[in-house]
Amino acid sequence: MKFLYIASLLLLPALCQSQATALLLKKNNKTIQRYYPGRTISFFTTDKMPVNGRLDSLVRDSLFLTYFQLVRVPTPWGTFRMDTAGRYSIAFSMANVGALPRKRNRWFEGTLMTGGLAYTVLNLVNTVREKDPPFGKDNIANIIGGLGTAAVGYTIAKLKKSSYTLGKTYRLSVVE
Repeated sequence: MKFLYIASLLLLPALCQSQATALLLKKNNKTIQRYYPGRTISFFTTDKMPVNGRLDSLVRDSLFLTYFQLVRVPTPWGTFRMDTAGRYSIAFSMANVGALPRKRNRWFEGTLMTGGLAYTVLNLVNTVREKDPPFGKDNIANIIGGLGTAAVGYTIAKLKKSSYTLGKTYRLSVVE
């Protein structure tokens, strides 16, 4: 009985190693995103070439991906569908990864742009329907306000960064 107890205590840590290797995107030692083998990863190389593939395995300084080449194939109904033409294994050094795309939520900017333009169009339609001058002295402030709101939404959308550029602030690390 003692033998089984001691044997189970010695073998239990070997059986309980369930943590998988993960690729971590960090900003000042704080984890922003995690990438695990078997999941899709997208990044830009240092030469600004986009790469998208399934992350197969990680080594301390390398990524091993499976890249799927997709082509458009015609259907009998005159439309096209995407089909896999090839599957390739690619290895990338961590030094060749230049940037990772951000997950962007464009709801706020889209709401500002759509709301500002909709307000301006509705205001112009109502002033014409009421037979008032659309660009009169009383209505010009409303038009400027609507177009200004749309311009603020557009500016915010353009100023937001679309990727995490690796370097001083952001870095990748492999954790086992």
